[in-house]
Amino acid sequence: MANIFFCSDCGFETTKWSGKCPNCGSWDTMREGSRLVSKKADASPANPQALPQRIKDLNKTGVSRLQTGTHELDLVLGGGIVPGMVVLIGGEPGIGKSTLMLQLSEWLG
Repeated sequence: MANIFFCSDCGFETTKWSGKCPNCGSWDTMREGSRLVSKKADASPANPQALPQRIKDLNKTGVSRLQTGTHELDLVLGGGIVPGMVVLIGGEPGIGKSTLMLQLSEWLG
C-alpha cells in the first residue's frame, strides 16, 4: 500500500501533503489516503511474445516483403516493406526524411 494525498475538491493526487491543492488552488482540502499498488505481471517463458526479441531473430512467417534497396531502412522495417503497411517517418528538421522518401519512391517507381 502506498500513502497518497488527494484533494477532496478536484481529486488531484500527490505523494506529498500541501496546504493548498496544486491543481485547483483550494486551501485545506488535501486528505491522506492509501492506494493498493499491485505488481505488474512478469513476462513468463510460457508467453514468448511478452519477452523482448532482437529484430534479426524474429520469426518471419510467410510475410512477403519488398526490399527497399537501403539495408538500414530494410532493417528498421523488419526486413522490408509489407504490402499495405503504414510507416510514420518523423524527426527533426533537416535530418533527411524527404531525401530518404524521394530515394525510396525512385527505387519503387
